[in-house]
Amino acid sequence: MNTEERKAFNSQFWRFLWSAILIALSGCLGNVVDAIIVGNLIGEDAVSAINLTRPVVQFMYTLNMLLATGAGILVGVEIGKKDMSRAAWFYTLSMVLCLIVGLLLSAAGLFCPGIVTGWLCSNAHLYQLTFEYLSIMLLGAPAYMVMWALSTMVGVDGSPRLVSIAILIDNAVNLSLDIVFIQWLGWGIGGSSTATIVGHVVGIAIMLWHFRYKDNHLRLTLTSHLSPLHSLRLPLWVRRWP
Repeated sequence: MNTEERKAFNSQFWRFLWSAILIALSGCLGNVVDAIIVGNLIGEDAVSAINLTRPVVQFMYTLNMLLATGAGILVGVEIGKKDMSRAAWFYTLSMVLCLIVGLLLSAAGLFCPGIVTGWLCSNAHLYQLTFEYLSIMLLGAPAYMVMWALSTMVGVDGSPRLVSIAILIDNAVNLSLDIVFIQWLGWGIGGSSTATIVGHVVGIAIMLWHFRYKDNHLRLTLTSHLSPLHSLRLPLWVRRWP
């Protein structure tokens, strides 16, 4: 690696690193401020109810890590190899799976939110608040799954700053709408979860700007072959699946 290549590598490394740090700090700060707003506008019971729903949020985040983060690495490898067809296949597969999972979670929020709430909350005093918050969060699961999956893919494709901006604005919209929905419109704790989902939708809309760039490598493909899977170290029965 010569001097110019080393400088280019260092520049790219720090660009991605600072973006990751900014995203992490934004998320942590957003959670703290969100709890402060909800606690002051609704009360401590609302903060407790939101904390009771954290296992569901973490479950969605874990699924997103499984479906998007790993696929993002594969997309990055294929882009580096200049194999755009395989990159498009992994990108499409990941986004479709994230959307399907989000829709399944949304169905749970539509048809059986009470059952899910009962798993998380055994306190009758907090049940209604937990139910109101969780049901909307589950309905908005597709936006959550797509937002974080898209942030991974857009970052891998060379736009980490755009991802940082999108997530910062996502948090800003969420916190601003908390006040609007809870205090001005009187939506209660449901307004907090609604603000979160609206923030994710705004974040998605901002990241879609990446697809206007000429050097964008992310493409949706309907090709039904599984040839990219044969090069991975997967179980034999998976590789032989037609």
